[in-house]
Amino acid sequence: MTEPPLRVLVVGGGAAGLLHAQLLLDRAADTGRQVALTWAVWREGAATASRSGGLALRYASPDPRAADWAARSPVVGAALAARHAHLTGHVRTGRALLVSQRAPVVAFSGDVVEPAAYGLPHTHGLLHEAGPLWHTCGLLPRWAAALAEDPRVRRVDLDRPVRSTADLLRLHDEAAADVTVACLGLGAHALGDPALEGRLGVLVTGPLPAGLHRDHAVVDDDDPLRPRYTVPHGGSPATPDHLHVGGTYLPVTDPADWDEPSRLRERALAEVPALLADARARFPDLRDWEPDPDGVWWGLRPVRPEVAVGRLDPAGTGGRTVVVDHGWGGSGWTIGPALADEVATGVLTDRAEGLPVVAR
Repeated sequence: MTEPPLRVLVVGGGAAGLLHAQLLLDRAADTGRQVALTWAVWREGAATASRSGGLALRYASPDPRAADWAARSPVVGAALAARHAHLTGHVRTGRALLVSQRAPVVAFSGDVVEPAAYGLPHTHGLLHEAGPLWHTCGLLPRWAAALAEDPRVRRVDLDRPVRSTADLLRLHDEAAADVTVACLGLGAHALGDPALEGRLGVLVTGPLPAGLHRDHAVVDDDDPLRPRYTVPHGGSPATPDHLHVGGTYLPVTDPADWDEPSRLRERALAEVPALLADARARFPDLRDWEPDPDGVWWGLRPVRPEVAVGRLDPAGTGGRTVVVDHGWGGSGWTIGPALADEVATGVLTDRAEGLPVVAR
């Protein structure tokens, strides 16, 4: 007798939602498990700047889970790129130079180098493998379009965001889901996530200067609220040569401001002159560099002190299985692919009940 398909609802149109939906489908195909996936989207990439530079830093951490996710994410990312044409050209490996004037860079693994050799006036430097580099220019819309065309996927466009656990359970029931995976990002605030914080990121894009090697990214963490970076992109038809210069990590403390694009845009634009002046002063090859006329991009990151992944307490869901992965604590592509892969494997092997119960 043929086993009925596992009915899975994925809620979320940002990077986390896409990763979870894609990996659920991929792992189902690998194992022969039949899956009927409903993908509920309020707004694609709602909390993700569409041209954000996805630099996945391979780091060491006291938390063994984070170290494992960071080690496995490059492998998962490379496999995704090899498997799906819409991802090919958006993911590649590279090296990143991490520099700091405050202290040795001890949270990352790599070769200690002298920043002066790269023309940088810093005290400490570390050159390490950074894999993969996610070229996110245009990636999320292309990925969303490809996912919606998959015959195993039924896309549902929501007319409003999820604002409560009751909203999430209503969607679960409407989809007749066996399991729901919620990737709400900043929307987790509506579920009462007390640790969630919005952080404003700003970057500018422009042509890749001749003096910058395409395989090196530079991250400068002198100011934790305004970490500066240069991330070269290019080398494929999907991503012609260009440069991302960022960034900021500024708290947006009032959730009422999270859905006020005009306020966020005003604050982001106010950061651009200092960002450019600082980049030109720090990186000699950028002294005469000018961004593209339409090259200012900004977005909010869902940030928390630790990763929030697990399942909602069944006592509060009427026994429904609801897995939540609302974001990666600001670590983004560094640990996200492996974490999403872990969730997908747990769901497909009927081990979602083994995930820890989260408060919300």
